[in-house]
Amino acid sequence: MEEQREKQDVAQIKSDDLFYETPDEIGLSRRGIPGGFELIRKADDALERSARSESMAKYKLAEACKKYGANVILNYSAERFVRNSIGFSFYMYRVSGYPAVMGKVSKNGSFSREELEDSLKVNEIQADVKRSKSAKRGNFILKCFAVGMALFFLAGFLMSK
Repeated sequence: MEEQREKQDVAQIKSDDLFYETPDEIGLSRRGIPGGFELIRKADDALERSARSESMAKYKLAEACKKYGANVILNYSAERFVRNSIGFSFYMYRVSGYPAVMGKVSKNGSFSREELEDSLKVNEIQADVKRSKSAKRGNFILKCFAVGMALFFLAGFLMSK
């Protein structure tokens, strides 16, 4: 009978009674959660940053994730691509990942689960992704307009002869 009560007491532990400790620095994880940690909350959208070097792009992504309250970047990926500018080609790096909050259950922990869940600013992450998509769409429209204007002037040049 006492064993059954003890099991019920253990089952009735609320998340308010658990405290978590978090890593001091932001981490990058290519696959899964680092060992010993528990995923508290993950953003639905991936953030993306690009720069001339992979380390700078990684730094930009980490700073953006810190700004939004994340302490880990899940499904981190990096790719190298070529960008052209006025006849010159150079390599750029694009990195992306999902901002998330993780923690480790600890007696010395100073954060509750609710505090960690609220620390990730999901609405701001969604706004960042929306701005990024809007900028890409705007650049595409601008390029289409430039091609249209070039064709218009080419047609005018050919018709003037």
